[in-house]
Amino acid sequence: MLHLFNKVYLDFDSKIEINLDRVVISEQNGYPIYQALGLVAQGELFAFEKSLDSIAPDFIAFLIFLKDKSDTTGKKLIVYCDIDNYKKFIMKWFKLILPYATFNEFITIYQHHIYNQRIISNSPMTVVSAIDLNYLWNHTIPSNNEWEQISSYSPDEITRYKIIKEDFKFSYEFLITDYLSGSTQYKEQLRSTMHMFLLRWFKEILTDNRQTVLLQLTNHFFQTSLGIDPITIDITQIDPLSNIPKFQYYADDEIWERNETAYGRCNLAGLSTEKLDGLINTLVTVYQEFEGMQIDISNFKIVNWIHYAASEYLTDEQLEEILEFLVQTPGDTLCIPKHDCENVNFPLIAHFLSEKYKQADLSRYRLM
Repeated sequence: MLHLFNKVYLDFDSKIEINLDRVVISEQNGYPIYQALGLVAQGELFAFEKSLDSIAPDFIAFLIFLKDKSDTTGKKLIVYCDIDNYKKFIMKWFKLILPYATFNEFITIYQHHIYNQRIISNSPMTVVSAIDLNYLWNHTIPSNNEWEQISSYSPDEITRYKIIKEDFKFSYEFLITDYLSGSTQYKEQLRSTMHMFLLRWFKEILTDNRQTVLLQLTNHFFQTSLGIDPITIDITQIDPLSNIPKFQYYADDEIWERNETAYGRCNLAGLSTEKLDGLINTLVTVYQEFEGMQIDISNFKIVNWIHYAASEYLTDEQLEEILEFLVQTPGDTLCIPKHDCENVNFPLIAHFLSEKYKQADLSRYRLM
């Protein structure tokens, strides 16, 4: 699945999820849904056709149509395409948003996209997929001739301005690369997107760690490793961590929201410095004393960014600090939650960061 903009995505039609809002462009599947299925489907079929040219004679107008539909519903919208229409769509899309890119830059992006698709498809990281991964790799890479045919689609500045005016929210990897190329046109969009992912990332690792604590609470090795008196544990309490001083920040009602459907939803916004530091110290304690990891927190610089994540926005200095760190010493997560694997192309971001580290020219990847 390729994130295009906002909550709009592009995917192959090998499996169409009828519980998601969608548009289908496919020789085989470009038909209205069977009426009985339509009655139980939670998603809406907004449009269907057999070819991209038929459904989108004006490509910009079609993109705006997709954005308006998704903005109105507030939900994810998937454009499902067969392979031929998929290649046409993706080439037109990158021809539009990356006006300086040649076939070489496009094929680099596409290869990393397909590589990422192969990794996350048919795995617990994504929904069940029917994609034939070998076929995906061997038959979907566009040729130079196909690119040249699409090259006739070269939008002028007025046409591109329609997209800019619509305030499309581009994918994270291209916001980063655009900024690293020396452009500041999308700096504010990058700032807000980076802050969003950073906040999600901290919530994810803290929630996962707290979940580990709750699941291991009756484990005698866990109790011994962390020096917990079993007498203080009462799993019949609403919060069994409330009587254990070592986990006071994992039992704090200001941090962990409980309701009928969630047992501890992490909230970081507006927390005091003392509580943010307390959360990180608890996290590191579990890693060190139970998992046996050797962590020098004075060198574990990234954990200090929890204060950035909990703030209302990233300052210029914080933005530069994070980008410099990602370029020089990118970690395995790049501060992006693992559950956002369909929103962000990890291999492609890593490639762009490596290129910046080698001081390569990224200007051909600059957004419109």
